Amino acid sequence: MTNSKLIRVFEHQTIKLNQDIDGVTFDETSLKALQKHYGSDKGVPYYSLTNNGVKFNEFVGVIQVGKTVIEVLPKADKTTDGDTETKNYWQGLLVKMLSAVGLFDIQSTSDSSLKLKSNSILDLYFILFIKEVEYLLHSGLAKQYRKKEGNVTALKGSIQFAKHIQQNLTHQERFYVRHTTYDVEPTFRTP
Repeated sequence: MTNSKLIRVFEHQTIKLNQDIDGVTFDETSLKALQKHYGSDKGVPYYSLTNNGVKFNEFVGVIQVGKTVIEVLPKADKTTDGDTETKNYWQGLLVKMLSAVGLFDIQSTSDSSLKLKSNSILDLYFILFIKEVEYLLHSGLAKQYRKKEGNVTALKGSIQFAKHIQQNLTHQERFYVRHTTYDVEPTFRTP
C-alpha cells in the first residue's frame, strides 16, 4: 500500500471529482477506475455513481480499485465534520466492532505489528490472511474420515446391491459401494 492513495470517507458520503480529502485528491483516474469496477449492468452494492462522483452506501470496510484505497467508516455521529481525529476514532471503533464479532483477534497482535493509527483496515485484512496461512502451515490441514458412496473400479467397503445392479448392468467392471476414506476435508478454524 505504499504507492496507494488512501481516502477515508463515511457511509452515505459523496465524493466528487477533484475533491481534496485529507490531503488526497480524488482524481479522474480514481473515478474512472470506480466507474469501470461498477460496470454497466448490475453495479456493486457498496457505492453508486453520481455526476462526476461516487456516493457510498450502507457498507463499511475497504474498497481498492487500482491504486486508490477507499476506507468507508461507520457514520453514527452527524455532528462531526469528518476531520482526521474523528476518522481515527471511527476507524478504531470499527476495528473494535470487528474484533467483538470475532473477525480479528486484536489481543494476540503486538503493538509493533499493528499500529491502528498509521495503517488502514485493509492492512488488518492482510494480517488476518497471513495469520490464517501461518496457522495452516504450522498445523496442517485436518484429515478425517468421511463417508463416500459411488461407482468405483475396485471393491472396497460395502456393496450397495440395488444401486449396483441399477447402474452397472452393462459395466460389470465397476462396483457401486459405500466406504469411508481418510483425507483432507477443508474446515475452517474457529477463533
